[in-house]
Order: sequence, then structure tokens, then C-alpha cells
Amino acid sequence: MSGIVGPIQLDLTKFEYAFYTAVASNTSARELMQNNQLRELTIVLASTCGKTPR
Repeated sequence: MSGIVGPIQLDLTKFEYAFYTAVASNTSARELMQNNQLRELTIVLASTCGKTPR
């Protein structure tokens, strides 16, 4: 195993995986996540996306 975790291992759609990868690799996005309100909004958005049919 290469140690790389993909969407299947995380039980994410390709869209969700791309979203989280983009946020994790973007310095300004990580800095914005220090803001509690923005972090909570992101959690709600991600949760809503997770409820859509796959």
C-alpha cells in the first residue's frame, strides 16, 4: 500500500474528495478555517453535499 488515501477509503464521492483536497492544499483556505463561523459553514455545506444522492 502506498499510504495514499483516496475517496474510496474515506467513503467520499469524487466531488467531496476534490473539495477537501483543495481546501487542505490551499494555504488561504486553511487560514480561513481558523474562523469558527466559516468552519461551521463548511461543515454544514459538506454535510448537505453528503446527503445528496450519489
